[in-house]
Amino acid sequence: MPIGDESLLTFYVFLTDTTLYMLLCMFYIFVGLSFTTTIIELVRRQYAESWKKMQELRAQIQAQLKLANTLRQMADQAGKVKTILIIYL
Repeated sequence: MPIGDESLLTFYVFLTDTTLYMLLCMFYIFVGLSFTTTIIELVRRQYAESWKKMQELRAQIQAQLKLANTLRQMADQAGKVKTILIIYL
């Protein structure tokens, strides 16, 4: 019997021990679920952090747009006042 067949036979004997096999399967599933849950949680935290940064940037952009609009209105009013002063002079 070749060496490869002995190792295959040993593996088969190992698999026939159902109690140990079931425990190893449960352990394998548990570890896999743990890794999967950890990765999902890391992605969720990263997404939440990115969302918070996006909201902060959105608020900053809105504030800058309001400031730009106010400055534009002030410039328009200053232009009107200058025009009125020129007309009266």
